[in-house]
Amino acid sequence: MDLCYNLSMLEKEYKYFQDNLESLLKEHKGKFLIIKDASVQGIFNTYNEALANALTKYKLGQFLIQECIKESLSTAHFFNSNVIVNEKSI
Repeated sequence: MDLCYNLSMLEKEYKYFQDNLESLLKEHKGKFLIIKDASVQGIFNTYNEALANALTKYKLGQFLIQECIKESLSTAHFFNSNVIVNEKSI
C-alpha cells in the first residue's frame, strides 16, 4: 500500500477530528487521541502512551494520533510503514 493511498484513508480520521473538535475539547482537552474508523479508540496523557497502545492493536497506516487542542495548525500524525508524516510538511 503506498503513502498516498494511506493518507487518503486517514483523511477521514482527521476530518472526524476537525468536525468534532468542539465536543472533543470539552471532554479530552490536552489529551492524545487515537482515531480510527472515524471514532476515538483511545485517550492518553502522552503521545508515547497513545502510540504504544495503538501499535498493540492496529497496523501502521490504520490510525491517527491527534493531540486534542484548538490550534489553527494542529499536527496530525499519520503512520505508514516506518514513516511519520507531519501535516505541516504536506
